[in-house]
Amino acid sequence: MKFLYFILILAFSNELLASCPKNPAEWCLNIEQAKSCNTVKQCWDNVWSVKNNDQIDLGSLVNFTLYYETLCPDCKNFMSSQILEAFLTVKDIMNLTLVPYGNAKVIFEK
Repeated sequence: MKFLYFILILAFSNELLASCPKNPAEWCLNIEQAKSCNTVKQCWDNVWSVKNNDQIDLGSLVNFTLYYETLCPDCKNFMSSQILEAFLTVKDIMNLTLVPYGNAKVIFEK
């Protein structure tokens, strides 16, 4: 009998977890999704209020400057995977400046 209760509880909890997507970027797509993920307040404070405000003060944006080496394989991987995903996720609140630098020489002339 305990085994039957365990199976029922497990099946019910999996159904609850399945309604909330694993990808946090999808939690605030709509109010139903936010309710199922228990993130309504966070979505309201951090996503919906920002997107509904057409005029965002540029001073309130996060400035992010990345200096990178242009031909470095690790930098290429970082740029195409992590920075790209991060920027696409938070591009509404971030100023991204990319500065290709590395394997370079600075020559000062008099």
